[in-house]
Amino acid sequence: MRGWWKEGFHGVDREALRTILDEMIGLGILRSTLNGAYSLRNLNIVQLMGSAQDIEAALLQEREMPTEYEPSSYRSNLGGIPRERRSPLTVQQEGEILSTTGVFVAVACEAAGNDALAEALVASAAMHKTDAMHLKSADDVARFLDEIGSRTLERSLVTIVACGCWSPEQVTAAAEKTARLRSRKNNFAVVFVADPPSTWDLLTASKGREALENTGVRLVTARPWHDTFLGKWLDDLQAPSDRESRVLVRDGTGNWPRLIDQLLRQAPDARLWVARLRDGWRPSVAPSLFGISKDVQTAVLRNLSELESAPASDLAELYQGDRSEAQRVIEWAEIVGLTESDDDGALVLNPSVRHLFPSA
Repeated sequence: MRGWWKEGFHGVDREALRTILDEMIGLGILRSTLNGAYSLRNLNIVQLMGSAQDIEAALLQEREMPTEYEPSSYRSNLGGIPRERRSPLTVQQEGEILSTTGVFVAVACEAAGNDALAEALVASAAMHKTDAMHLKSADDVARFLDEIGSRTLERSLVTIVACGCWSPEQVTAAAEKTARLRSRKNNFAVVFVADPPSTWDLLTASKGREALENTGVRLVTARPWHDTFLGKWLDDLQAPSDRESRVLVRDGTGNWPRLIDQLLRQAPDARLWVARLRDGWRPSVAPSLFGISKDVQTAVLRNLSELESAPASDLAELYQGDRSEAQRVIEWAEIVGLTESDDDGALVLNPSVRHLFPSA
């Protein structure tokens, strides 16, 4: 039995296997024999399993281990229809923010669902019995920074600063002030919501990611959905979730939630997705969905698309201009979630971002 699916039976000892077989007796599928072995209960069960060729094909087909809950990939349901209301951040990312005193910059492009980021943090705070405050104007932000040191907290607090109403200087100022609050009993987190343009401005003002993080600021990125979560989500929709189907969704949408939304609108019945994707359907994509707005960003990402994969150093050298600007694009693109590393450590573009740069 184990030889048919070694990975699936890994860690299942003889006693556990016998327990499973005994449960199948209770379900009316198996029966025990006089010599202590197991057999199918009756001829009807045998006929339901199909022909010998059907059984052999089923045993030889490729299998995957059942999906388990992983906080590093799972996205919370924000309410309403599950397929459209998932947090841009993972459960692990939300937990890190809510259990920490410090300053975070939460980066999300439009394709990642930046319009739901603040809502997701407020909802997560409520689940963790943490107070949440959402600042939506420059005046509110300035007043909040002036009062940080004088605040008395009865419960942990997460303060979410809306994108567009903060400056790079305020981010570092908040980091300096919260660093003095580490001895507080309750956590005090400040989250600056950032889109790709404001992330670029922040990296420019801070002279790079390393210098920014040295001030105590932590970067959190809303990335495309992980393959593990995509499979679980497809299961919830009763849609095909095998490896081939997931690859089709990733190639078509890059696993960006807002592009998956387009697929939903195109085919509300998720069971029809595979057929639509095989027919060549692609979402409507534009540079603005990913925050690509500068010529240097376009040039460097186009070079990476043409190369398919490249070490960061080679990509920077290829740029026909200021190499430091190219290095900033490489750093920025990774933070925004437009690139990832392959098994050899080289950079590759997300499939949907690559669609912006068709081959000549």
